[in-house]
Amino acid sequence: MKKTSYLLFSFFLLTTPFLFHSCKQILELQPIEFVDLKASFFMSDVIAREGQTIQMTQTSTIVAKKFAWTFGNALTSNEQNPTTVYNRFGKYNVKLTIQKQQGDIVDSTQRQIIILPKTEQPARQFFYGDATNDEQGMCVSEAENNGFLLVGRKNINVLYVVRINNAGTKLWEKEINNITAGTVTPRSVFKTNDNDYVIVGSYKYNSEDNDAFIIKLASDGNSEKWRITRNTSQSEEYTSVVEYGNRILIGGSVTSTSTTGTINKILLEEYTLDGILQSSKNDGTNWKLNSTEFALDGFTCAITEASSPSLIFYNTAFEQRRKRTFDFLEGAANDVTAIDDGFIVVGHYFSNNLDLNGNRIKNAFISRISNFAQYEWTNKASRLEVYTEEFKRVIQIESDKSFIAIGTHTNPLSGKDIIVCKYSPQGELLKYRLIGNIKDDEGFDIIKISPTEFYIFGTFQQTTNLERRDFYLVKLDQNLQ
Repeated sequence: MKKTSYLLFSFFLLTTPFLFHSCKQILELQPIEFVDLKASFFMSDVIAREGQTIQMTQTSTIVAKKFAWTFGNALTSNEQNPTTVYNRFGKYNVKLTIQKQQGDIVDSTQRQIIILPKTEQPARQFFYGDATNDEQGMCVSEAENNGFLLVGRKNINVLYVVRINNAGTKLWEKEINNITAGTVTPRSVFKTNDNDYVIVGSYKYNSEDNDAFIIKLASDGNSEKWRITRNTSQSEEYTSVVEYGNRILIGGSVTSTSTTGTINKILLEEYTLDGILQSSKNDGTNWKLNSTEFALDGFTCAITEASSPSLIFYNTAFEQRRKRTFDFLEGAANDVTAIDDGFIVVGHYFSNNLDLNGNRIKNAFISRISNFAQYEWTNKASRLEVYTEEFKRVIQIESDKSFIAIGTHTNPLSGKDIIVCKYSPQGELLKYRLIGNIKDDEGFDIIKISPTEFYIFGTFQQTTNLERRDFYLVKLDQNLQ
């Protein structure tokens, strides 16, 4: 017994240092660290379209075991990596709240997602052009026998004219390629009482000078009746044309540059049907004319005054009667149309929101002004406050007295799209549509077909054949279908 006890005691003494050293190593190799509870996640898209599925992926610390999501669209989830769908454009805050398996400690974080209105191509659309040339549609007018005349440019410097019937079938086309070697820009076309067409616009004379032009085109498109160019030391552009009695009244702008700076003035001119100048007037200081509407035995001009949208009212002798400056907006009035008891004006204004380059963002507006130049209402019509929108033209639908405003919406997913908005007589947004594909598509003009239907005219950019552009005509009804 003594011998056995001695041997056991000796073994313990010999092995104790080794056991102590081994336990110390084990303790050093397996430290227990405290892990903070920290919420984080990412989304499959931070800019998406209506109806698109968005995948949420949580990247929180490993101790997170319980998850609570709110998506900003009235939906929630307790899944670890859920999905959601947004069916309405706008900005949404996505919030993730996490918790350990036991305990009351929580942490949360949130990110913003921007949902854009979805784009689509309507059922009734028409394309004019070919795959080897670039055609940009810019203005449209009525033609004889319930048809329409489409005017734009081909390959920068060719004036391109297409005559269609009411069903959109092309009847003839005309190319006028002897205006300029620079860029030609038609701005307005009008069918005269003798069924000819007057087209006005400007062309690039040199890098610093635009010259204005007027062309009276025969009704069959085979010949020009006459052509006038306004070539001076100043820069001129014609932007609108109407017929009053046996006179052609044209509006535009003239820009002069001197050592004291640049001055923009409204340019108003009167011609006979044979192209003889009868009178001409420059008006304003730093005024730029964008559109003209004939009503109440005079003209209402949508202009940009310095950096503010404005309306100027003239009689047929070019005498200014009254003026309304939209002093609560900074931007431009692009178009004006007469209604029974006043005018509807559309354009753009600059918001206080900044784009990714730090520039103020351009958004659309629509306003109703009385015959006495008083405000009735204004709708700042931005779909989203972070991407450019601009109304370019507006009409009134006779069937329900609503207003249809068209223009451009720009976003990073599809470039430029045509935006179409319908407003009630009181200025309430009733419906909207975005028309286009993944390239740049623009609507420049609009014209009524019937009391319930209208055409939008502009440009469609193809995704093949060197991404050439074509004349683009869209037919919609009062329900934007």
